[in-house]
Amino acid sequence: MSNDNIEKAKNVLQIQEKKYRDFDACKDDVKLTRNPNEHRLLVHINGDKYEVGRVANAFPLSGGLRRVVFFNKKGEEIGILKKAPNLDEESSRLLRGELDKAYFMPVIEKITEITDHLGLELWKVLTNRGERTFEVRRPRKNVRSISHRRIIVKDVDGNRYEIRDWQNLDRKSIALLMRHL
Repeated sequence: MSNDNIEKAKNVLQIQEKKYRDFDACKDDVKLTRNPNEHRLLVHINGDKYEVGRVANAFPLSGGLRRVVFFNKKGEEIGILKKAPNLDEESSRLLRGELDKAYFMPVIEKITEITDHLGLELWKVLTNRGERTFEVRRPRKNVRSISHRRIIVKDVDGNRYEIRDWQNLDRKSIALLMRHL
């Protein structure tokens, strides 16, 4: 292997190394703000500022805010925030708002209508957040049984809707849903 190839291999290995790190709300200086012009979330870690594309819980939703992962606009991981509940009040408010948006999942309580039009299904439902109308493409893929009774419906915009127990729905809702189960 030539010296040029060795250098190229070293550079590739350096690129593949982890570029993110863990940071701790108790030990590090961590603050969340909004970019005033674009309303993007910014995370400040010990004086360094990163523009955040999205946030996600590192553990299941039931894990609370023990660890939250921050990603940049390209989808690359910025780092994992430990002990998020220890953030200042404004940072905590911003983080909870971003997580609420990321995990927005209304619960479907009643299906009033499902119509098929040109390969898309139009769903009209009643949720715990009010009436909703949305489209589902490829229902066999986007209406998924998560457990024996729990179902997740994903619309064309990537929003998710939950049916916690399909057997508790009214007869009409079950009849409309049965073609997907």
